Amino acid sequence: MKLYSFFILAASLLIVSGCGNDSPEEEIAGTWKASKLVNAGCADTNENQNLTFSNGNYVDPALNLELSLSITLNADKTYSTSTSSSISNATENNVEKGIFTISGNTLTFCPSGAECNVREYMISGNTLVVRSSEQDSKCKTELTLVR
Repeated sequence: MKLYSFFILAASLLIVSGCGNDSPEEEIAGTWKASKLVNAGCADTNENQNLTFSNGNYVDPALNLELSLSITLNADKTYSTSTSSSISNATENNVEKGIFTISGNTLTFCPSGAECNVREYMISGNTLVVRSSEQDSKCKTELTLVR
């Protein structure tokens, strides 16, 4: 009987999860804060990094370094990113705005007045993972964000 109940529950979950009509843009909409940034396989091994963020912020007291990163994706296909870095109290803030498109598992960011960037992405619950590879540096980057 327990096995039968499990199958009923599993089938119910599949039916309920299949009823959503959210477009990919609606599903991805929201403010996402950096959780983890990994650069691996870089030709220059000094570019390899593995940073863990807390609420969008990374702090390395030994280097007197603070970083913050968040991105807001809107259902109307506009976005803005906010980055801040501080090294020894010299702070730099940047905001980038533009449009994005989604096709399958590909997320394309087109900043205003600049070349578009194509990234692979996946969403699982409140976690967004964005992956990219750079030809020149050979770096493979994985950025994990949470809402």
